[in-house]
Amino acid sequence: MSGSPGPTSGASLPSQLSPNISLKAFSSDRRAIELPWGRQLLQFGAPFSSNLEFPFSPPKSAFDKTHLEQASIIFDASPNGGKYEEHTTTSTISSSDHLSVGFGLSIGGSLLGAGVSGDYNKAVLDNNDSNKTSQTASIRLGHLRFAEEPPLSDDAERLLSEQAIGGFTSVYGDYYVGGFSIGADSGICMSFAKHEHSESEAWEITVTVKFLFMSASHTWSDSTASSLRDVELTVLGYDSLAGKNINASSQGGKGLEQLRDTAVELVARNTSLAMDVESKVQQLGFRGNKNPLSRADLANAEGSQILSGILLLPYTGLRQVASHLPPKWP
Repeated sequence: MSGSPGPTSGASLPSQLSPNISLKAFSSDRRAIELPWGRQLLQFGAPFSSNLEFPFSPPKSAFDKTHLEQASIIFDASPNGGKYEEHTTTSTISSSDHLSVGFGLSIGGSLLGAGVSGDYNKAVLDNNDSNKTSQTASIRLGHLRFAEEPPLSDDAERLLSEQAIGGFTSVYGDYYVGGFSIGADSGICMSFAKHEHSESEAWEITVTVKFLFMSASHTWSDSTASSLRDVELTVLGYDSLAGKNINASSQGGKGLEQLRDTAVELVARNTSLAMDVESKVQQLGFRGNKNPLSRADLANAEGSQILSGILLLPYTGLRQVASHLPPKWP
Protein backbone atom coordinates (compact mmCIF):
# COMPACT_ATOMS: atom_id res chain seq x y z
CA MET A 1 0.00 0.00 0.00
CA SER A 2 1.05 3.61 0.06
CA GLY A 3 2.02 6.38 2.39
CA SER A 4 1.67 10.13 2.09
CA PRO A 5 3.22 13.22 3.62
CA GLY A 6 1.41 14.52 6.66
CA PRO A 7 -0.73 17.64 6.51
CA THR A 8 1.69 19.58 8.66
CA SER A 9 4.25 19.57 5.85
CA GLY A 10 1.93 21.53 3.59
CA ALA A 11 2.03 25.05 2.25
CA SER A 12 -1.07 27.21 2.39
CA LEU A 13 -2.00 29.31 -0.61
CA PRO A 14 -3.63 32.73 -0.40
CA SER A 15 -7.40 32.68 -0.82
CA GLN A 16 -7.12 34.66 -4.06
CA LEU A 17 -4.46 33.52 -6.53
CA SER A 18 -3.18 36.42 -8.60
CA PRO A 19 -1.91 35.92 -12.17
CA ASN A 20 1.62 36.48 -10.85
CA ILE A 21 1.39 33.57 -8.41
CA SER A 22 1.15 30.25 -10.22
CA LEU A 23 0.17 26.95 -8.69
CA LYS A 24 3.26 25.51 -10.32
CA ALA A 25 5.44 27.75 -8.17
CA PHE A 26 3.83 26.36 -5.02
CA SER A 27 3.98 22.77 -6.24
CA SER A 28 7.60 22.88 -7.40
CA ASP A 29 8.90 21.47 -4.11
CA ARG A 30 6.21 18.74 -4.17
CA ARG A 31 4.90 19.37 -0.70
CA ALA A 32 1.30 19.14 0.41
CA ILE A 33 -0.80 22.18 -0.51
CA GLU A 34 -3.90 23.44 1.23
CA LEU A 35 -6.36 25.46 -0.85
CA PRO A 36 -9.41 27.36 0.43
CA TRP A 37 -12.53 25.35 -0.27
CA GLY A 38 -15.11 27.12 -2.41
CA ARG A 39 -17.81 24.48 -1.80
CA GLN A 40 -16.86 22.63 -4.97
CA LEU A 41 -18.23 19.13 -5.36
CA LEU A 42 -14.99 17.24 -4.78
CA GLN A 43 -14.30 13.72 -3.58
CA PHE A 44 -11.37 12.08 -1.88
CA GLY A 45 -8.85 10.98 -4.49
CA ALA A 46 -9.98 13.52 -7.11
CA PRO A 47 -7.10 14.46 -9.48
CA PHE A 48 -5.50 17.89 -9.61
CA SER A 49 -3.01 19.30 -12.14
CA SER A 50 -0.98 22.37 -11.24
CA ASN A 51 -0.11 22.82 -14.95
CA LEU A 52 -3.67 23.40 -16.15
CA GLU A 53 -5.71 26.59 -16.18
CA PHE A 54 -8.55 24.61 -14.60
CA PRO A 55 -6.55 22.35 -12.27
CA PHE A 56 -9.41 20.05 -11.26
CA SER A 57 -10.17 19.18 -14.89
CA PRO A 58 -8.38 15.78 -15.23
CA PRO A 59 -11.32 13.43 -15.95
CA LYS A 60 -10.64 10.47 -13.67
CA SER A 61 -8.85 9.46 -10.51
CA ALA A 62 -5.62 7.49 -10.59
CA PHE A 63 -6.86 5.26 -7.76
CA ASP A 64 -8.64 1.95 -8.12
CA LYS A 65 -12.36 2.76 -8.08
CA THR A 66 -13.48 -0.07 -5.79
CA HIS A 67 -10.76 0.52 -3.21
CA LEU A 68 -11.35 4.27 -3.39
CA GLU A 69 -15.05 3.89 -2.59
CA GLN A 70 -14.25 1.59 0.34
CA ALA A 71 -11.32 3.62 1.68
CA SER A 72 -11.45 4.51 5.37
CA ILE A 73 -11.54 8.21 6.29
CA ILE A 74 -10.41 9.40 9.72
CA PHE A 75 -10.26 12.68 11.62
CA ASP A 76 -6.62 13.59 12.19
CA ALA A 77 -6.60 16.20 14.96
CA SER A 78 -3.82 18.77 15.08
CA PRO A 79 -2.84 21.20 17.83
CA ASN A 80 -5.35 24.02 17.89
CA GLY A 81 -4.24 26.40 15.18
CA GLY A 82 -5.74 29.85 15.08
CA LYS A 83 -5.03 33.38 14.00
CA TYR A 84 -6.68 36.63 15.03
CA GLU A 85 -5.79 40.04 13.64
CA GLU A 86 -7.15 43.54 14.15
CA HIS A 87 -6.22 46.77 12.36
CA THR A 88 -7.54 50.31 12.78
CA THR A 89 -6.85 53.44 10.75
CA THR A 90 -8.19 56.95 11.31
CA SER A 91 -7.88 60.14 9.31
CA THR A 92 -9.06 63.74 9.58
CA ILE A 93 -8.93 66.24 6.74
CA SER A 94 -10.00 69.86 7.27
CA SER A 95 -9.98 72.85 4.95
CA SER A 96 -11.14 76.43 5.33
CA ASP A 97 -11.43 79.44 3.05
CA HIS A 98 -12.09 83.02 4.06
CA LEU A 99 -12.69 86.03 1.83
CA SER A 100 -12.88 89.59 3.16
CA VAL A 101 -13.35 92.63 0.91
CA GLY A 102 -13.77 96.29 1.86
CA PHE A 103 -14.39 99.24 -0.45
CA GLY A 104 -15.14 102.99 -0.34
CA LEU A 105 -16.13 105.67 -2.86
CA SER A 106 -16.72 109.41 -2.39
CA ILE A 107 -17.65 112.29 -4.71
CA GLY A 108 -18.08 116.06 -4.28
CA GLY A 109 -16.32 118.69 -2.20
CA SER A 110 -16.30 120.06 1.31
CA LEU A 111 -19.85 121.54 1.13
CA LEU A 112 -21.64 118.98 -1.04
CA GLY A 113 -20.72 115.32 -1.44
CA ALA A 114 -21.66 111.69 -1.11
CA GLY A 115 -19.85 108.51 -0.19
CA VAL A 116 -20.40 104.78 -0.27
CA SER A 117 -18.48 102.20 1.76
CA GLY A 118 -18.97 98.51 2.30
CA ASP A 119 -17.62 95.21 3.56
CA TYR A 120 -18.09 91.63 2.36
CA ASN A 121 -17.03 88.47 4.23
CA LYS A 122 -17.38 84.83 3.27
CA ALA A 123 -16.13 81.76 5.19
CA VAL A 124 -16.23 78.10 4.08
CA LEU A 125 -15.24 75.17 6.32
CA ASP A 126 -15.00 71.49 5.30
CA ASN A 127 -14.19 68.63 7.65
CA ASN A 128 -13.88 64.94 6.75
CA ASP A 129 -13.34 62.26 9.40
CA SER A 130 -12.97 58.55 8.68
CA ASN A 131 -12.32 55.47 10.76
CA LYS A 132 -11.72 51.94 9.47
CA THR A 133 -11.45 48.84 11.64
CA SER A 134 -10.92 45.28 10.46
CA GLN A 135 -10.89 42.00 12.37
CA THR A 136 -10.23 38.51 11.02
CA ALA A 137 -10.21 35.12 12.71
CA SER A 138 -9.13 31.75 11.30
CA ILE A 139 -9.30 28.41 13.11
CA ARG A 140 -7.95 25.00 12.00
CA LEU A 141 -8.41 21.94 14.23
CA GLY A 142 -7.26 19.11 11.97
CA HIS A 143 -8.03 17.21 8.77
CA LEU A 144 -10.29 14.53 7.42
CA ARG A 145 -7.96 12.25 5.47
CA PHE A 146 -7.39 8.73 4.22
CA ALA A 147 -6.47 6.29 6.96
CA GLU A 148 -4.41 4.70 4.19
CA GLU A 149 -4.36 5.67 0.54
CA PRO A 150 -6.01 3.16 -1.82
CA PRO A 151 -3.85 1.51 -4.50
CA LEU A 152 -3.54 2.88 -8.02
CA SER A 153 -5.78 1.51 -10.73
CA ASP A 154 -4.35 -1.03 -13.17
CA ASP A 155 -4.48 1.57 -15.97
CA ALA A 156 -2.63 4.14 -13.87
CA GLU A 157 0.07 1.69 -12.82
CA ARG A 158 0.50 0.47 -16.41
CA LEU A 159 0.86 4.04 -17.67
CA LEU A 160 3.41 4.75 -14.96
CA SER A 161 5.44 1.69 -15.95
CA GLU A 162 5.32 2.43 -19.68
CA GLN A 163 5.63 6.24 -19.77
CA ALA A 164 7.17 7.01 -16.39
CA ILE A 165 6.11 9.96 -14.24
CA GLY A 166 5.75 12.35 -17.20
CA GLY A 167 3.12 10.24 -18.92
CA PHE A 168 1.35 9.56 -15.63
CA THR A 169 0.99 13.24 -14.64
CA SER A 170 -0.16 14.24 -18.14
CA VAL A 171 -3.27 12.08 -17.60
CA TYR A 172 -3.88 12.14 -13.84
CA GLY A 173 -2.25 15.41 -12.80
CA ASP A 174 0.45 15.78 -10.17
CA TYR A 175 -1.72 16.02 -7.04
CA TYR A 176 -4.84 14.40 -5.63
CA VAL A 177 -7.40 15.42 -3.01
CA GLY A 178 -6.07 13.70 0.08
CA GLY A 179 -8.28 15.36 2.67
CA PHE A 180 -10.20 18.37 3.90
CA SER A 181 -9.21 20.72 6.70
CA ILE A 182 -11.57 21.21 9.63
CA GLY A 183 -12.05 24.82 10.70
CA ALA A 184 -13.71 28.11 9.88
CA ASP A 185 -12.99 31.73 9.01
CA SER A 186 -14.73 34.97 9.88
CA GLY A 187 -14.00 38.64 9.49
CA ILE A 188 -15.37 42.16 9.45
CA CYS A 189 -14.28 45.48 7.99
CA MET A 190 -16.22 48.46 9.32
CA SER A 191 -15.84 51.93 7.86
CA PHE A 192 -17.28 55.10 9.40
CA ALA A 193 -17.14 58.37 7.47
CA LYS A 194 -18.41 61.82 8.45
CA HIS A 195 -18.47 64.93 6.26
CA GLU A 196 -19.33 68.40 7.55
CA HIS A 197 -19.63 71.51 5.38
CA SER A 198 -20.49 74.97 6.68
CA GLU A 199 -20.69 78.26 4.83
CA SER A 200 -21.42 81.83 5.97
CA GLU A 201 -21.72 85.18 4.17
CA ALA A 202 -22.11 88.72 5.52
CA TRP A 203 -22.23 92.09 3.78
CA GLU A 204 -22.72 95.69 4.83
CA ILE A 205 -23.12 98.90 2.76
CA THR A 206 -23.22 102.44 4.15
CA VAL A 207 -24.26 105.51 2.10
CA THR A 208 -23.42 108.98 3.44
CA VAL A 209 -24.69 112.29 2.00
CA LYS A 210 -23.24 115.69 3.05
CA PHE A 211 -24.91 119.10 2.37
CA LEU A 212 -23.36 122.25 3.78
CA PHE A 213 -22.85 121.54 7.45
CA MET A 214 -25.25 118.58 7.66
CA SER A 215 -24.76 114.92 6.83
CA ALA A 216 -26.94 111.82 6.80
CA SER A 217 -26.12 108.17 6.37
CA HIS A 218 -27.89 104.82 6.08
CA THR A 219 -26.54 101.31 6.43
CA TRP A 220 -27.82 98.08 4.88
CA SER A 221 -26.54 94.69 6.05
CA ASP A 222 -27.40 91.02 5.76
CA SER A 223 -25.90 87.62 6.62
CA THR A 224 -26.58 83.98 5.74
CA ALA A 225 -25.29 80.70 7.13
CA SER A 226 -25.75 77.08 6.03
CA SER A 227 -24.39 73.73 7.12
CA LEU A 228 -24.48 70.15 5.84
CA ARG A 229 -23.62 66.99 7.75
CA ASP A 230 -23.45 63.50 6.24
CA VAL A 231 -22.65 60.25 8.05
CA GLU A 232 -22.05 56.85 6.41
CA LEU A 233 -21.36 53.46 7.98
CA THR A 234 -20.28 50.50 5.83
CA VAL A 235 -19.92 46.92 7.02
CA LEU A 236 -18.25 44.15 5.00
CA GLY A 237 -18.09 40.73 6.61
CA TYR A 238 -18.05 36.99 6.18
CA ASP A 239 -18.76 34.02 8.40
CA SER A 240 -17.95 30.64 6.85
CA LEU A 241 -19.50 28.74 9.76
CA ALA A 242 -22.88 30.37 9.09
CA GLY A 243 -22.36 30.62 5.32
CA LYS A 244 -22.79 34.41 5.38
CA ASN A 245 -21.31 37.19 3.26
CA ILE A 246 -22.36 40.72 4.19
CA ASN A 247 -22.01 43.98 2.27
CA ALA A 248 -24.23 46.70 3.71
CA SER A 249 -24.11 50.44 4.30
CA SER A 250 -26.14 53.11 6.03
CA GLN A 251 -26.13 56.73 4.91
CA GLY A 252 -27.58 59.68 6.73
CA GLY A 253 -28.42 57.57 9.78
CA LYS A 254 -30.99 55.37 8.02
CA GLY A 255 -30.75 51.73 9.11
CA LEU A 256 -27.85 52.58 11.39
CA GLU A 257 -29.14 50.57 14.35
CA GLN A 258 -29.68 47.41 12.29
CA LEU A 259 -26.23 47.74 10.74
CA ARG A 260 -24.68 48.22 14.16
CA ASP A 261 -26.32 44.98 15.36
CA THR A 262 -24.88 43.16 12.33
CA ALA A 263 -21.40 44.47 13.15
CA VAL A 264 -21.73 43.40 16.79
CA GLU A 265 -22.75 39.90 15.66
CA LEU A 266 -19.71 39.56 13.39
CA VAL A 267 -17.32 40.80 16.08
CA ALA A 268 -18.83 38.29 18.52
CA ARG A 269 -18.28 35.50 15.98
CA ASN A 270 -14.61 36.46 15.62
CA THR A 271 -14.21 36.26 19.38
CA SER A 272 -15.97 32.92 19.80
CA LEU A 273 -14.89 31.21 16.55
CA ALA A 274 -12.49 28.75 18.20
CA MET A 275 -15.13 27.61 20.70
CA ASP A 276 -17.82 27.42 18.01
CA VAL A 277 -15.72 25.18 15.75
CA GLU A 278 -14.69 22.98 18.67
CA SER A 279 -18.35 22.62 19.64
CA LYS A 280 -19.18 21.47 16.10
CA VAL A 281 -16.35 18.92 16.17
CA GLN A 282 -17.62 17.59 19.50
CA GLN A 283 -21.21 17.39 18.22
CA LEU A 284 -20.08 15.40 15.19
CA GLY A 285 -18.22 12.99 17.46
CA PHE A 286 -14.86 13.52 15.74
CA ARG A 287 -12.82 14.41 18.80
CA GLY A 288 -11.16 11.31 20.26
CA ASN A 289 -12.78 9.01 17.68
CA LYS A 290 -10.15 6.59 16.35
CA ASN A 291 -12.62 4.70 14.16
CA PRO A 292 -13.13 5.36 10.45
CA LEU A 293 -15.89 7.84 9.67
CA SER A 294 -19.04 6.73 7.93
CA ARG A 295 -20.40 8.34 4.78
CA ALA A 296 -23.11 9.88 6.97
CA ASP A 297 -20.40 11.43 9.17
CA LEU A 298 -18.80 13.01 6.11
CA ALA A 299 -22.15 14.37 4.91
CA ASN A 300 -22.80 15.84 8.36
CA ALA A 301 -19.37 17.49 8.34
CA GLU A 302 -20.10 19.14 5.01
CA GLY A 303 -23.53 20.27 6.20
CA SER A 304 -22.10 21.80 9.37
CA GLN A 305 -19.89 24.20 7.36
CA ILE A 306 -16.65 23.16 9.09
CA LEU A 307 -14.85 21.94 5.95
CA SER A 308 -12.63 24.94 5.33
CA GLY A 309 -9.89 23.78 2.96
CA ILE A 310 -8.79 21.16 0.45
CA LEU A 311 -5.65 19.18 1.24
CA LEU A 312 -3.75 18.33 -1.96
CA LEU A 313 -1.07 15.65 -1.75
CA PRO A 314 1.53 14.88 -4.44
CA TYR A 315 1.39 11.50 -6.17
CA THR A 316 5.15 11.31 -5.72
CA GLY A 317 4.54 10.71 -2.00
CA LEU A 318 2.89 7.35 -2.81
CA ARG A 319 5.15 4.31 -2.66
CA GLN A 320 3.72 2.93 -5.90
CA VAL A 321 4.70 6.13 -7.70
CA ALA A 322 7.98 6.74 -5.86
CA SER A 323 9.28 3.33 -6.96
CA HIS A 324 9.08 4.50 -10.60
CA LEU A 325 10.89 7.80 -10.11
CA PRO A 326 14.41 8.34 -11.51
CA PRO A 327 17.22 8.06 -8.94
CA LYS A 328 17.91 11.80 -9.03
CA TRP A 329 14.28 12.87 -9.03
CA PRO A 330 14.17 16.23 -7.22
